[in-house]
Amino acid sequence: MNFVNCRFKHQSELQQIAISGVMIEAKQLRDIICHLNKIKDQIMLSIDGKVIGLSGKVRQNQIVDVIRTNDNDLCLSCFSNKYIYYTPCCSSQICQVCDDEFKKFGLCFFIKSQKCQLSYINFVRQQEIPVKWEKPQKEFTFETDFANSQFFIMNSNNPFNHKLAKFHNCWATTEYSTKKLEFGKQLGQVILFFICPKLNQFLGVAKILNLDCNLQINWQVSNRIQLGKTFSIEWISQETIDLNDCEIINPLTNHSIIFSKDCQQLPNDESKLLLQKFVTLQKQIIKSESIDYDFDKIFNFTQSDQQNQVHKEEERKENIKQDTLVSKNQMLNLIDKYLSSRKIAGLSKFGSKRSDNANRSRSRQREKLHHY
Repeated sequence: MNFVNCRFKHQSELQQIAISGVMIEAKQLRDIICHLNKIKDQIMLSIDGKVIGLSGKVRQNQIVDVIRTNDNDLCLSCFSNKYIYYTPCCSSQICQVCDDEFKKFGLCFFIKSQKCQLSYINFVRQQEIPVKWEKPQKEFTFETDFANSQFFIMNSNNPFNHKLAKFHNCWATTEYSTKKLEFGKQLGQVILFFICPKLNQFLGVAKILNLDCNLQINWQVSNRIQLGKTFSIEWISQETIDLNDCEIINPLTNHSIIFSKDCQQLPNDESKLLLQKFVTLQKQIIKSESIDYDFDKIFNFTQSDQQNQVHKEEERKENIKQDTLVSKNQMLNLIDKYLSSRKIAGLSKFGSKRSDNANRSRSRQREKLHHY
């Protein structure tokens, strides 16, 4: 019978786990450790500081360090990195390193369904491409550009989906929410505010162009969410605003808009306030980008300017020295005056103390001589 030695963090005792064969898969070893120690938390396995994901294996007689974790944003394969993807088969949270390992073996090691065995064969993820958004040249006004519009808040906790939306100029939501947007489109223009609670930010404003879009986007959602059709959008603003700066109450729910559910409708008055924040922020950014700085004047000083600065610095230091000398002399003069006044009065504190100490020492010497 072969064994694998496990050691929990901050513990020196080793726990031997019997295995059949020379090696054991990381997933199987993790399940055995959780079962023997009655652990419900997530655990991370590492050997000599190297983290082991689900695709790794452990040899016999190796010492495995076990670390318990409670972070919900970690990769469910290694529990050491933040997740950025979902697996295409079982929608499990996964990091870039483990995703590359799964592609290498052509297999999803979570093995939660039959799709996991074939999901990573010839699988290619949509690459995250930097988005260059061209700011509109004109200034928007609520009365002319957003009259007779319906406003909705689109809530998604996955930042990767927002990046896909900004690159492909499209979005998708649940089938129920899609029907709400279709009804709003019949009444007029539909404006969407995009919110990401995970980043604590509003990520932009867009309007719906066409509810029938032929793009096939691999949105990162769990199996419990059934998405409707992907529809095309046009971005009005891609600036970001912190949710703490948007304390606006939605009268339809009597709660702040930062707690809005997906596809929550927003009345016109509150939408105008939120749009004004985006417009103001955009004006500030354009103004800061349009300022022309004279860098030659700022950074390239002439020789005379440098000499003047050096001379001024020397004068400042000399003035500080003179001030300190004057203050010291004044303090010494005050002390001398005080001592002289005490001596004249015959009540010098320091002199009285010295005489008292001398008298005490003489009396002690007399007592010692008398004793002997």
